[in-house]
Amino acid sequence: MSLLSTVSFSGTLSDPDHPFDALTAAWFMDTVEICTGAPDAKGKTACEIPVDVGENRVVLLGSDPEGKAHSDSVNITVIQNHPPVLTSVT
Repeated sequence: MSLLSTVSFSGTLSDPDHPFDALTAAWFMDTVEICTGAPDAKGKTACEIPVDVGENRVVLLGSDPEGKAHSDSVNITVIQNHPPVLTSVT
């Protein structure tokens, strides 16, 4: 597979027992961690994730200071697009 580009992903975390700055958002491409940090003051988190041509699985894992966690994921298929080939101009 060849690296195609990066894609922007975003998500929102919430926890009735903890403020947003106590939560951790971790983004994964398959099993490789790409971004990690606390969400913003509204619970939003974002990450630029490199994707390859083919099947890709992006996972957002949210956790609190007590070690409780929940995840969500999305599967995407990236298809390489080749530009047209010009053979003759008359």
